Amino acid sequence: MPEITSPLTVAAKQEGPSLRNRDKEMIPVVLLRAMLMLAIASLLLVSYAVFTDRPLVGVPQDAPVLSEHAMVIQGSRRGAVSILAPDGTLVADMSENDAGFISVVTRALDRVRMQNGVPATEPVRIVTYENGRMALVDDASNWSMELGHFGDVGKNRFAELIAALPPSARLN
Repeated sequence: MPEITSPLTVAAKQEGPSLRNRDKEMIPVVLLRAMLMLAIASLLLVSYAVFTDRPLVGVPQDAPVLSEHAMVIQGSRRGAVSILAPDGTLVADMSENDAGFISVVTRALDRVRMQNGVPATEPVRIVTYENGRMALVDDASNWSMELGHFGDVGKNRFAELIAALPPSARLN
C-alpha cells in the first residue's frame, strides 16, 4: 500500500533537523552562566550585609509626630474614592478622574486589608511628622505607606484632605 503524504507531513520532515538544532541554541550557555553568576553575586552581597549588620538605607528617618488625623477611605473598583470622617461625615467624594494618587493608595490599602481580613470601613491614620514626612498608617492591618515617596503632588492631596476633616478627626 502506498504511503499517503500530506503537505503537513512533508513540511515536518523537511523542518525536522533544523528544529532540533534550534532548540539547542535557544538559550546560549554563556547567558546561562551569566545568570548563575548574577544569582551568586546577589546572594553574596545580601549575606555580607546580614553578617556585618550593615545599617538599612532608604528607611525614613524617625521624627516626632506633628499631627495625626483619622479618616475612612472607601474606594470603588472603577477608581472613585470617598473620604469620610470617623463619625461618618462625608469629607470628599472623588470620581475616578479626580482621585488619581488617592485611588492608587486606596487600591493598595484595600488589597492589604483583604489579605488580612480587615473590613474596609476601619479608619486609617494620616500622620504628619516634624521633618515634613507624611504617612498613611492602617493599625488594623499593621500596614503603612510613606506618602512623600511618590512626590509632593500626592502628599499635597492628602494634606488638602486633612484640612477638610472636621476637628473631631484630629487624634492629637
